[in-house]
Amino acid sequence: MPRKTIKDYEKVLKPLQVQVANPMVLNEYKPRKERQSVTAICEEHGISRACYYLWAKQPLFIAYKARLSERNLNYLKTKVDASLMRLIDDGTEHLTSAKAIEIYYKLGGHLVDRTVTGETEEDVVTQASAQEIDAELEKLNQLLNK
Repeated sequence: MPRKTIKDYEKVLKPLQVQVANPMVLNEYKPRKERQSVTAICEEHGISRACYYLWAKQPLFIAYKARLSERNLNYLKTKVDASLMRLIDDGTEHLTSAKAIEIYYKLGGHLVDRTVTGETEEDVVTQASAQEIDAELEKLNQLLNK
C-alpha cells in the first residue's frame, strides 16, 4: 500500500484542520523567540485551543502534520548536502555540524544503523518429540480431571 500523500490527507480532513495544520508546523521551525503561541494561531483561524488540542489527538491530523513537517524538512536537503561537502572539502572537524548532518540523514532514511548479531546456543529452540508432547498433554489432562 503506497504511503499517503499530503493531498490524500487533505481530502479527508476538515478544511479548517488543513488551514490550521501548516501554520502550526511552520511555527515549530521558527526560533523559539519568534514562535507564536498555540492560542494566537488558533485565534487567527477562528478556533479555540480546546478544539485544536482535540484535533491534535486524532491519528489522521497527527499523520498530516507529520507529512507537512517531513516536506519542510526535505527543503533543507540541499543545504545539508552543501554543508556536508564543505566539511569534506575543509578537512576539519566540526563535530556539532557533523552530528547534525548525521541526524538529518538518519531522519530521511539515507543513513541507517545496522547491527548484525549471531545466533547463540540459548537462541536455538529445541523441538519436542511427539511422545514428549503426548506425555505433557496427559499430565495436563490428569490435573484438569482432579
